[in-house]
Amino acid sequence: MAKIMSFRELKTYQRARSEARRVFKITVRFPAEERYSLVDQIRRSSRAVTAMIGEAWARRRYEGVLPSILFRLAAAHRRCDDAWQHIGAMLGSMNTPAGKFCGKE
Repeated sequence: MAKIMSFRELKTYQRARSEARRVFKITVRFPAEERYSLVDQIRRSSRAVTAMIGEAWARRRYEGVLPSILFRLAAAHRRCDDAWQHIGAMLGSMNTPAGKFCGKE
């Protein structure tokens, strides 16, 4: 296995960058009124992962820095994943007849 010379060679970085591009493509379809609030926030947060990987790589020689940055990323992922799992469950429950979901008229 060849020695990794740059964080850009890390599979984790490459995957995160690919997903950030995917997020960008998805958010292009969001409504124009969300362009400067929701879309901007989503895009910046997706790019932040790659920035943190680069930061961790630059500080890898200092003991404890890489684990602390990776812990931050893992904690953020858990919070995000939990929220989206809950939203997915809520959306799934909406896939019922409208009378059950909206209440009886």
